[in-house]
Amino acid sequence: IYYGGTVRAPAYDYARLPRSVLALDRAGPGVLGPERPNSDYAIVDSRSVFARHRSLVTAALVLAAAAVIGAAALALRRS
Repeated sequence: IYYGGTVRAPAYDYARLPRSVLALDRAGPGVLGPERPNSDYAIVDSRSVFARHRSLVTAALVLAAAAVIGAAALALRRS
């Protein structure tokens, strides 16, 4: 159930059955209970490691760039 969202209605195979086999004359109205919070619900961070630890990734890239620049400077000094 999408509560409060705007989504298309699903297309079920059940809708393809002939109305004569559905026994709609015996069907009763359904009722939902009162709205209440779900205590078992927990938000799970599904982002990648890189998205969760952007500062560590940036620091690692800076360190790698510094190592490349240092290696290039040493190579130029020796030539």
